[in-house]
Amino acid sequence: MKHFYIFLLLGGIFFVLNPAPVFAQTTWQNCTQNGIATLRCIPLVINNIVNASMIFAGVVAIFFIILSGIKLMLSGGDQVAVEKAKKTLTFAIMGLVIISLAFAIINFVGSRVGFTPLDINI
Repeated sequence: MKHFYIFLLLGGIFFVLNPAPVFAQTTWQNCTQNGIATLRCIPLVINNIVNASMIFAGVVAIFFIILSGIKLMLSGGDQVAVEKAKKTLTFAIMGLVIISLAFAIINFVGSRVGFTPLDINI
């Protein structure tokens, strides 16, 4: 039953987040949509990979924050379970902060090197 709830939660998350990229329209900055790929397409590919990985990491961090909150509520006063839930919550928040800082650093370095700053188009 536990696996069913996890599967249902993950399925719901992917169902909610899936339509945005599917219906999105984007430009091919200096890249041809049909034809031979050139080196000018590499920044666009890197931009797409970084954006997708940042969104995925953020969703995973928020999932763990919610999961640790549920564990904290269901601990029933057991000190070991409370400490475990607090530890999970602490690490999830630290992960979210690290993800945010990584995105800020990538934006800063990208703007200094000459790439267009990365933006998330949801």
